[in-house]
Amino acid sequence: AALYARVSWVAAEGTAEGAPSIEGAFETADNTALRVTPPAAPAGVAGWNVYLGTASGQTMRQNSLPLALATPWILPATGVAAGRPPGEGQEPDLYKTVPRFLQRG
Repeated sequence: AALYARVSWVAAEGTAEGAPSIEGAFETADNTALRVTPPAAPAGVAGWNVYLGTASGQTMRQNSLPLALATPWILPATGVAAGRPPGEGQEPDLYKTVPRFLQRG
């Protein structure tokens, strides 16, 4: 079967999720399971999420809680779960505007 996967990092506090990786396409043979293992994590990361789909551009989150670093995720016998789609990355904590004043005189 053709499967499409993406991963994302989760910050230590568990609330901020980074932008997902580019999509990777994989072919699996009958009676085999897909295993996803994250690369070495950058500083400040506490976990990761895996997104999987059967069509390009339609990946869905497969884990309910962030996975521990260096822990692989294996596709269960039940197949691809219907989770939420990946986001666009961490939202800004705040916006800072630049004040503009017209000088008179």
